[in-house]
This record gives sequence, structure tokens and C-alpha cells, in this order.
Amino acid sequence: MTMLLTATGLGTTRTSAQTLPQTAFSQVQGIILDSASSQPVPLVSMSLLNKKKTVLVRGTGNEAGVVALGQVPPDTYIVTVAGAGYQAQTVGPIRVKSAGLSIQLDTIRLRSSHVAQARPQAVLGRVKGTVIDSASGRPLPLMSMSLVNKRRTAVRRESGSDQGFFLFDQVPADTYTLTITGLGYETKVIQGVQVSATDRSIQLDAIRLRSTGQSLKQPQAISSRPVRYARPMRTSAQTLVSKQP
Repeated sequence: MTMLLTATGLGTTRTSAQTLPQTAFSQVQGIILDSASSQPVPLVSMSLLNKKKTVLVRGTGNEAGVVALGQVPPDTYIVTVAGAGYQAQTVGPIRVKSAGLSIQLDTIRLRSSHVAQARPQAVLGRVKGTVIDSASGRPLPLMSMSLVNKRRTAVRRESGSDQGFFLFDQVPADTYTLTITGLGYETKVIQGVQVSATDRSIQLDAIRLRSTGQSLKQPQAISSRPVRYARPMRTSAQTLVSKQP
């Protein structure tokens, strides 16, 4: 912290040491800038409070961000600077060794209060891969995929392309379970698919699915031969006459 021994004009201040003679005071001056743009922050308030909290000096900056506090008794102080729309900044301790000094503070930079409230940008990634037949190695088209996180609060569903390729885009950072299903093939479950800030693009190895054989079953053929049925027995009408003895 730089100390200047040059005389400067005094700002409007209040102090509890009003009974001291004018020659018993020093002044403290600083310039306040925006931490992002480095532009002056106008009309900020600055206060000096000693360690025993028995001396308090306050002042208001001008349009150029300059604050000058006069009538500062010799002591050790903590400096607090605040401005509308900015986070309060505390610096120090600074020591006013004697009266009659002009102390120039290092430049104080204030951060906008909106920066503290802003949420960090969400990490978004992608998960991609190819699904193939485990026996032939050919791509499996139009398979169904779902991506579910552990808490089941994020569920994404996609369909594979004609060439067996699939892509989940704009996936929030998390750990997922990938499930792949398709007609005539066993369901495949892949756990621990992790999207993170350091690994946003996940390229999975070729995923092999085994056929269940359902698509190979053929309907039973109907015979074209005529069906032969047993001929009905011929019956003849006979008259039964009971003979009396």
C-alpha cells in the first residue's frame, strides 16, 4: 500500500474525534474501479473503522470514483467500500502513523453483485456409437436407445440410423446407463457412461448385439397335397323279422 505525503483537498467526512485539533488529522484517499471494465464506480461509500471500533470515518466518492476521507486520527483501520449494484469490498488493515499525512490507497476494484448471482454455465456433452450384429458384424439399423442417469431425473431417447449409428447431443454432465433394444435381438445395458467437464464427447466402442433368432422363424408351411379322409362304410337296409316258435 502506497503512502503519499502530498497535500490534497479533504472530502466530506464524519468522525468521532471531532474534539481533536485540525492539525491532529490525516487524510486517506482511494480510487474505485469496476473489476470487469476498469471503469470508475461513481458515488461509492467508504468507511474506516479502527480495531477498537471507537473511531469511524465515512465519506462518499465523486463521479470519477475518487473518495477522499479527511479528519482521520492516527490509528490502524479496516477500509470498507460499497456501491449500488456492487459487492462490498474490505481491505486493510492500513496504519495512519501520525497526523498531517496524505495516504493514497491502492486501487480498489469492486465486483458487480450480478456476477455473484449468475449461475455457472451448464456442462453439456454428447454420447455416440454404433450398433452391430455380434455374428456378422453388420450394422443394425433403427435400434432404440435410452440414456438414464442414476437418479432417473434425466431420460433421453433416440433411434439409431440406417447404418446403426446413434448420437445423444446436449447431454448434461452426469453418469448414465445406456439401454439398447431392437426386434430380434437381446437387450444390451451399458452402465457407467459418464459425461463431465473434462470429457464431454463420449465415443463408445462398437456395441455388439446377439440375435435371439426370432426374426429367423418362418411360419409353418401348409401342405399342398389333398387330404384323404377314410371312406364312410356302406350300409344296407335289412328287415329283421322275429320268428315265433
